Amino acid sequence: MPNHTLISALNKGRIISIRNGNVELIEKSNTAKLKSIKIKNLPENSIVLSCDGFKTDTFFQKGNGQNMRCDFLIITPIFLHFIELKSDENAETTYKDDCIKKFKASNCISEYIDSVINSFYNQNLNFNNRSKKFMLFYHSTSISKTTTSIKPIQKPVYDTPETFFSWGIQNEAEIDFSLL
Repeated sequence: MPNHTLISALNKGRIISIRNGNVELIEKSNTAKLKSIKIKNLPENSIVLSCDGFKTDTFFQKGNGQNMRCDFLIITPIFLHFIELKSDENAETTYKDDCIKKFKASNCISEYIDSVINSFYNQNLNFNNRSKKFMLFYHSTSISKTTTSIKPIQKPVYDTPETFFSWGIQNEAEIDFSLL
């Protein structure tokens, strides 16, 4: 992947710094209960973008969610991870429709980025050939308990906006990228 081209083309204010393979995703709202999470051990050549505030409302009317965005996009050589942070413990149900709209609109933005880099920089990022994962992290005051099982654990499929994965976590949680 031509990261240097993508990084040079993107607005620097949208790129979130990765330090030693770790990134902190920070919610900007002062009233947020889930203010930040840390993703550890990102693959080499990853880029993290803040999608909050990306404006399309000067082009599209309000209506079906086309002007909404998820909070973050993690771009790796293999994956695109669309991430939304919510402070509500019931976010999985309360914000389900909004999350689907945000993920759909953000997926369109990723396709736009891919198209711009292809058209103006003659580089093909192949975003459409990468696995996409859609994730909602919401604030949970209780700690998840795990049980021991002989059966192998199957990761859920969350490769479309409608099948997004929800994960209740505490503020300032640290999550290994391999779990996503």
